[in-house]
Order: sequence, then structure tokens, then C-alpha cells
Amino acid sequence: MGTLSGELGKFICEDIPEEKELDEAYVNLEKEMAKVARATKLNQHTLAVKIAADVLGVKKVSKIAEHIKEIEKLEGHLPAPLAEYRSYLSDGLRKYAKQELSGEALEMFKSGF
Repeated sequence: MGTLSGELGKFICEDIPEEKELDEAYVNLEKEMAKVARATKLNQHTLAVKIAADVLGVKKVSKIAEHIKEIEKLEGHLPAPLAEYRSYLSDGLRKYAKQELSGEALEMFKSGF
């Protein structure tokens, strides 16, 4: 029995990120959310949605944002229905972030997006 619990403890400890890894993830989140805030300030809301989706790992929304950006570029502006859809995506990302992030990470996400 001692061996099993020792092995289990070792296995569990391997899954716990090192403090350095957590620090790097925090710094990366901070940098990415600064990009989101900057894009928003520059009125590049589609780019902000893409970066936020990338931060959260929501590949589908990231890809959709890329296509919205392409349409915006071709049209010379963002058509109103796409702006509404982009807002819908933004709202979905915010809800997803509330489920997936907590504490400082969630506050950092909220401050940038």
C-alpha cells in the first residue's frame, strides 16, 4: 500500500506546475491582455477578439475573427451584421473566461477585454 500511495503522490506532483512556469504563464497573460487593451483603444475590436480567443484557446472564435477581419479589410469597413456577430463572440468569450479563469487571471482578462 505504501508503494501505491507513493506512486500516486509522485504522479500528482508531476502535474503541478512549477512556480517558474506559473510566473511565465502570468507574464504571458499580462502581455497578451495588454495587446487586447491596446487593440481596443485603437478601435481594432476584431483584433482584440482574436487575441482574447487565442489567450483562452478558443480556436474556432479565433478563426472566425480572422475571417471577419478579412471581410472588414475587403469592404473598407465592418458591416453592421458582422459587428453584431463580433459583439456576440465577445460576450461569449467573457462568459467562457469567467468559467475558466479565476482570481488575478480573471481580473487581468477583464481589464484588457
